[in-house]
This record gives sequence, structure tokens and C-alpha cells, in this order.
Amino acid sequence: MFFQYKTYLTLFLCAFGATYFLVPVAMRLAEKLGAVDKPDERKIHTTPIPRMGGLAIAAPFIIALVSFYILHRTGLVVNRVSDSIYDSKVPYQQVQRLIPPLLLVLLVGMVDDVKGMRARTKFLAQVVAAVLVYYYAGLRISAVSIPFLADEINLESINLALPVTVLWIVGITNAVNLIDGVDGLASGVALFVCTCNFLVSLIFGHSGMSVISCILAGSLLAFLRFNFFPAKVFLGDTGSLFLGFTLAVGSLLSAMKSTTAVFFMVPIFVLGYPIMDTMMTMARRALRGKPIMSADRGHIHHLLLSQGWNQRQVALIAYTVTCVMMVISVILVLEKERGLIGFLIVAVVLAAVGFRAGYQLIRLEVLHSLDKRRQFRLYHLFSEFMELKIKGAKDLDESWSLLCDVAKEFNLTGIELNLEGEQPRKWDNPNHTPEELDEELVTQSIKLPAIKGEFRTMSVKEASEDLNVERNLLLRRISDAFQSNMAGKMGASGNAANGAGH
Repeated sequence: MFFQYKTYLTLFLCAFGATYFLVPVAMRLAEKLGAVDKPDERKIHTTPIPRMGGLAIAAPFIIALVSFYILHRTGLVVNRVSDSIYDSKVPYQQVQRLIPPLLLVLLVGMVDDVKGMRARTKFLAQVVAAVLVYYYAGLRISAVSIPFLADEINLESINLALPVTVLWIVGITNAVNLIDGVDGLASGVALFVCTCNFLVSLIFGHSGMSVISCILAGSLLAFLRFNFFPAKVFLGDTGSLFLGFTLAVGSLLSAMKSTTAVFFMVPIFVLGYPIMDTMMTMARRALRGKPIMSADRGHIHHLLLSQGWNQRQVALIAYTVTCVMMVISVILVLEKERGLIGFLIVAVVLAAVGFRAGYQLIRLEVLHSLDKRRQFRLYHLFSEFMELKIKGAKDLDESWSLLCDVAKEFNLTGIELNLEGEQPRKWDNPNHTPEELDEELVTQSIKLPAIKGEFRTMSVKEASEDLNVERNLLLRRISDAFQSNMAGKMGASGNAANGAGH
């Protein structure tokens, strides 16, 4: 037993050292390839930061898997070491066949960090990798047990083994990816998850999962040195997708030996934070009629930041939640009878909290929808009124004054008008603070060919994309009314001048 723990400690320290050395290398590579995360309206950092740092976690892990397999197959490792690394009930061939799907997910993350990739394409690639795990590696969720029910459910007999396995892998992969929005959040939560998985796998005797968790934990601890606030490097999709996929697949290695209710509760429970965030995100986007894979600023960490917490505090809150989940999970394993009862009590409490949060979410979305409709209606009524006034304006000065009134009502940060033969006109909204003006502005340039001019509008991007689109369309209608009126007046003045010449 001591020798086994010594082996795990060696693996942990080797992974820690390798990642600590490779992070600066990954940062330089990311900068060279242009995989740099630049600030925008969704980001909370203010300076460009290299992403693709997850490569420093993935590389030691994959190299370790390949090395262990080669050393075992060639007989260069004594039995005690190989037995502590490989589970006799998990064929060596399965460990080897995990490498291609892991490399696929890693490649997808790297491409997305360097060039960008559509959400749908990433999702399909994850599904392909999960199917490879099912068919090629032979790892699957074939049966599950439900607490207090004697008979287990055979998923293969009802043709649900494949969809449940794919759902588990893809779901956990994206759950970890979605929480990677604050310095050190995803990597720290994953570290606690790996610690829990390591302890639970030791109790169950699942050495395959123990090795995976041990190596990942060592790498994650080293990576946090560079990723915790203020971060010098980000996981990027390279790291977050790889971590989520590895944690999901690692749990399937243990599933080869166990279908007990306790086993399946532990990963769900310890991954409670990312799973809850993912479910809330999907519900919010569905209620808003947005694509599930679209991006927004409504994650739990965004909500905490909006309440005044800083990045360090938000990360520590997530660590605390995950740590509590980890302790409960270990107790659940050690005290199965009382643990199940405790689990159910906590599950009821969490369900109540989730119901309350869901109710508030639906309520806020309904109010948001009503407010948006009300804003649409007000925009339309005001624009129709201003169109009539602008069409009746006597001269350019009166028209400009009305355009300024429109800009103020639409809460624009500023407008500019450039007409041939006229002095440029500019108006800045005094109600906008310098901090707001530092944000990324939405600029719309409207050509006015009939009067040889251009009308430009600047605004802070609204939270609702629909409001942005609707406001810009109405501004175009108002500018058309302005152009029509001024063209008529210019034409009339031109005819009068010609008549005087004759």
C-alpha cells in the first residue's frame, strides 16, 4: 500500500513539474500563433492574455498515458508499479484507445483558440469524440442503479447506452468549458473534482481513475500558479474542453467495475457547480429564444461580479461550493447507508434552491420580455413622431436639433453629420460617463447620397441584441426622412437660384 501511494506521489510531482515548465512555453506559442484573448464587451479582463494554456496540462497527461502503456507492454515496469497504474479489469487496449478521442478534443480546442470555430462545429466534434469512446475504446454507461431500488436499469437492453454515454461526456465537457470565465475558476474547480475523484477511486479500488485524477491534479495545481487572479494565461478551449472531456471519460473507467447508485451520484454531485451553471444557462437562453450554444454574460460568475464581488472572491466562492460537495461525496462513499440519506436531504435542499432560482429566472425573463416589448413600442411611437417633425423642419439647423433629440431619446453616446459644403456637426451625450465611453461602441454609418452626406451614430451595445437591431433600423428610417426633407429643400433652393440667374 505504501508503495502504491509513493507511486501516486511520484506521478503527482512529475505532472506538477512538467506543467510548471510547459506553461511559459505554451504562452509563447499562443502569442506566436495569435491565440490571445483580447478584451471585449463580454470579457472582464482589460489586457490581452494568451490562451491555449491548457496545452501545458494536456501534453504531460497524454505523454504519461502513452509512456505507461509502452512501458507496461514492453515489460520495462515491475508488476507492483504497473498494477498500481492499470486496473486489471480495464484492458490495456482501452487505455490506449482513449488517446485518439482525447487528441481530437485537444485539436478542436487549439483550432478554436487560434482561428475560432463555430459552436455547432465544436459540438459535433465532441459528439464524434464521445462516440469514439463508446465504440472504439469500449467505455460506456451500460447500466445504472437508482437509490433504494434493488434492480439496476440495463441501458443496453433498451438502446439507451449510447445516447446516455454521449450525453454524459458532452454534457460534462461543456459544463467545465462554460465556467471558464473568471481567473482560476475552471482550473480550481477541476482541481477539487480531481481530488475528490482520486479519494473515491482509492476507496473503490479503481486505480485507473486514481492515476488520471492524480496526474490532472498535479498539472492543475501548477497551472493555478499562472491562472489564478490576476491571470497570466488562460486555459482556453484547449484546456477547458480537454479537462471536461477527461473528467467525463475518467469516470467511465471506474464505471467498468461499478454500476452502484453511489458511484453515479458522486461525479454528478461533485460537479454540481458547473452542472448547475450549465442548466441555468440553457434555461435562460431557451427562454430568451437564443441558440443554446450562443454566448452571454448571464453565468453564475457574471451574476456574482455584477453584485460587487471581485474575480478572486468569485473563484473562492466556487472553490468553497465544490469543496463542500467533495466532502459530502466522500462521506457518501464511506457511509453508504447514512450517506444516501444525507445525499437525499442535500438533494432536496438543492432542488428547493434550484426551484427558487428557476422561478426567479423565469420571472425575470418574463419581465425582461415585457420590458423589451414596451421599449420596442416606445421606440416605434417616438420614431414615427420624429419622422413627421423632421419632414416638416424648415432648415438644416432645425433638422439637426431634432436629430439630437432622437439621439438623446435613444440613449446614443453621440452622433455626427457631414454634408458637402457644410461644416461638420457633432453631438455628444452628456449623460454618458467616461467609463461607459471606454466600452466598445456600436457605430452605424448611414450614407445620404441624395444630399451628398453621411450620418453616423455611436451607442453602447444594449444587453438585448434585438433592441440594438431595432434601434438601428429606426435610426435609418429617421435618417431617410431627414434626407428626403433636405433634398427637397436643396432642390428648391437650387431651382430658385437658377431662376434668378435667368
